[in-house]
Amino acid sequence: MLGGFNYQYDLASNASARKADDLVKLKPYDFSIEAGIGFQFFFPVFILSPELKISNGLINVHSRDPNLIYSNTIDKLNSRMIVFSLIFEG
Repeated sequence: MLGGFNYQYDLASNASARKADDLVKLKPYDFSIEAGIGFQFFFPVFILSPELKISNGLINVHSRDPNLIYSNTIDKLNSRMIVFSLIFEG
């Protein structure tokens, strides 16, 4: 079992884009809480660890810009993710 917090920084964020008439701008940072479960399977040559995580964002990532058409209609945006990982160890 897995639980904890996650901080993410988006290097390709468009919050500072100047020509973004048809975009919804997002902030580059996000903070979320995570929970998940995983297993380990031992094979003769490697170890396989599948993992399933659920993440729920705590911060509003919407960067409001009153000059944009779509930005005024959105109140808040939170990230929500379901992540399935396969980890191979040799």
